Amino acid sequence: MTRADARRLVPGLALVLLLPLCGCMSAVKQAYYEVKGAEGDVRLLNDMAPEALRTFGAVQFTPVTTALPPRYCPPAVLEEYDRCARLAVTALKPHFPGAGPALTIDSELLYSQGKGLLSAGLLITRLRMRDEQGNLVVDALLRSESKSFREGRGEHLAASSIEALIRWLRVQKERTADDSSPPPPNAATAG
Repeated sequence: MTRADARRLVPGLALVLLLPLCGCMSAVKQAYYEVKGAEGDVRLLNDMAPEALRTFGAVQFTPVTTALPPRYCPPAVLEEYDRCARLAVTALKPHFPGAGPALTIDSELLYSQGKGLLSAGLLITRLRMRDEQGNLVVDALLRSESKSFREGRGEHLAASSIEALIRWLRVQKERTADDSSPPPPNAATAG
């Protein structure tokens, strides 16, 4: 390498090393988050037997509740959550066809934060799944997060939460149908 080649190489190398410092990598990351959208997952709070959902032939949702005032949890978020929950019953028909005892899912919205300039949007919901006698079968947190401006509003997070719950219920039902090996923690995430 000649001295002239080295002089031409230095500005290019400096540009490559300094480019991440000027915010260009932030733009790339934000573009990734916009494509990725909101993600959700289910986190168990109780020990659930592998066959816990095997006996249920139907699933039903009660209307979502919250202790948060409308300022922190707009009614539109609750309405979207309930709308998506009604659609979830139909989406789960192949796994919960309607014959047999029903699994009742009570949802309580604990925390809601829309996407801010520097913060992610976050929705945390407590799930209590009960059998027909009212016995607690599953106690879990449903968490949905988005760093996307496009899908960072509460309504998008509510839809993402229900998508994550649908995926988790499908995984649990398929696992109980296939085998009784325990799943890895947080085996189902929605994206």
